[in-house]
Amino acid sequence: MHPASFFPISIDQSRVMYVNPKNPTALLAASAAIQSLRMGKEIHGYIMRTGLDSDEVVWSALPDMYGKCGSIEEARRISDKMVNGDVAKP
Repeated sequence: MHPASFFPISIDQSRVMYVNPKNPTALLAASAAIQSLRMGKEIHGYIMRTGLDSDEVVWSALPDMYGKCGSIEEARRISDKMVNGDVAKP
């Protein structure tokens, strides 16, 4: 796989990790597991920029990540959008 196809995730101010974006739900789960809201938000932004936000599996992983990272209000906002059928528009 070409290096340009990897997604950069900032670890801290001086280090960046490049990951394969083929499975953003795994990236969201990893963010939740280490409770990194910053990384989760970066992945969420990537999902939005690349049009993956219309995938219901990806979309359903977002509230889980936000909730496990302590951002309950954002988790609720996204869950409410899912209930209203507004999956493609966060």
